[in-house]
Amino acid sequence: MSSSRWATVLATCLVGESVDLADTPPDARLVLAALEQAGWPASRIAAIARARFDAEEAWPFPVAMEVVAAGPAQWYALVGQARTMLDLDGVVQPQPTRTTLTADERRLLSDVPPHW
Repeated sequence: MSSSRWATVLATCLVGESVDLADTPPDARLVLAALEQAGWPASRIAAIARARFDAEEAWPFPVAMEVVAAGPAQWYALVGQARTMLDLDGVVQPQPTRTTLTADERRLLSDVPPHW
């Protein structure tokens, strides 16, 4: 996959709509700058991400498997860079609803040390 295609796919996966960008290297700074020029400022993207998070839906939006397969390390680094720049890298999953262990869970933890 060409680097300009990655930029377009990253833009689309951040906003959830098809966004065609000019040839841009796969650098989240450049992609976010191009998105801002196209009417997608960081605040708007963050609002989309937070709304998806609140609705317990996936964000960034899923991409085609061939995108990831073309260079998984590069793709995940690019998405991670975008999340960090949008200050959304900590929003991964909802807070747990249960904060205390049950009696059975406490018993199991005391019997066998946890193995991570």
